[in-house]
Amino acid sequence: MALKDFTEENLRLEQISDQDLCDYFASRKISRETLQRNGVMQTRRDNKMAIAFTYRKDGKIVNCKYRDAQKHFWQEKHGQKIPYGLDDIKEARDIIIVEGEFDKLSLEEAGYRNCISVPDGAPPKVSTKELPPVEQDKKYEFLWNAKEYYEQASRIYLATDADKAGQALAEELARRIGRERCWRVTWPRRSESTKELCKDANEVLIRFGQQALKEAIEGLDELYRVIPGELTLVTGVPNSGKSEWIDALLCNLNHAEGWPFVLCSMENKVQEHARKLLEKHIKKPFFHAKHGDPIPRISAEDLEQGKQWLNNSFFLIRTETEYVSQMLTKVKRFAQHHDCHVWFVAHPKQLQNWQGGAPSLYDISGSAHFINKCDNGIVVHRNWDPEAGPLGEVQILVRKVRNKIAGNIGNAYLSYDRTTGEYKDVLKSDFE
Repeated sequence: MALKDFTEENLRLEQISDQDLCDYFASRKISRETLQRNGVMQTRRDNKMAIAFTYRKDGKIVNCKYRDAQKHFWQEKHGQKIPYGLDDIKEARDIIIVEGEFDKLSLEEAGYRNCISVPDGAPPKVSTKELPPVEQDKKYEFLWNAKEYYEQASRIYLATDADKAGQALAEELARRIGRERCWRVTWPRRSESTKELCKDANEVLIRFGQQALKEAIEGLDELYRVIPGELTLVTGVPNSGKSEWIDALLCNLNHAEGWPFVLCSMENKVQEHARKLLEKHIKKPFFHAKHGDPIPRISAEDLEQGKQWLNNSFFLIRTETEYVSQMLTKVKRFAQHHDCHVWFVAHPKQLQNWQGGAPSLYDISGSAHFINKCDNGIVVHRNWDPEAGPLGEVQILVRKVRNKIAGNIGNAYLSYDRTTGEYKDVLKSDFE
């Protein structure tokens, strides 16, 4: 079918002036300036006013999508399948993909123009079939038509809806773009009293404003990213919080991505380790809190829910090995074969004349094997010197990154909640 030449005139489009539409966009926190720059217009169909989202390529309208007051959607029959906002990602190093036009507009309100929206919403679930040939992949034709735009980007942020369909869309996009280039955005909770997440970017904008939307995007840590098939080594002096940090990281990944984990700890009994994981998941202490503000302990109902989560999310084992090099080779081969990520927490050897500073990866016993085999190397260090900063400040020192897509060498600073076992980002300026 030949593509049709579209213009504002032959589509009978006009600048938004209808008061009901103006009020509607204002209620969604979308400004008139954003509407104009993105070519959002109005048209009258069947004697009713409708919103018109113009899809443009090189400034020319190649398709148009409509929405009326009853939330009925339709598109031009012979329009080209492209993402909404395609011209905004030309030569973009980072690209954000959202699920709807309102989310694209919302991100612009927060300062992000390097954003596109899929044109046809999300699938109900992830397909179990192999990817079809490009010419047969009609549902994602828009993505292949934009390939030359996103191929040059180093990072693709998948900021789809928080529901199951939105997560399925993110997975389908990642399958086609390449998981190693995709970063998943997690929306904030609707309130402190619920675990329900905001549905999408526009809800975050409406509920919490532009700054919260920025934090949802920029909160992704640029120092370290978990890549399937890789091995990460974590070290630090005793009592620095290495295992606590790893546990918190795994809980966060489970909550955000639904990943299950196998955990082997030489220093924690299985029951003790399970208790620590439950505290991080439920965000309450197992026993009555001894530190900080009083927080109700885990209830019987919490415990039953937590045990079900633990059973579905973690498999706890204990084992030992003495052949470091052989063991690491086998573990890394396992990670690559099964497309999973492996973390090793290794204690440093006895440090002579230690002055309280952070150890290096070379301080690990058998360091040559660990450093050569691992893809990423992280040092977890807790400050005990009052002259160097607040006591208890947790430093996450990324010291090796083999794959540049996975992150960068650098430092991050966290605060640790001893009651719930959670870690939170802090600004370095807070300690200067």
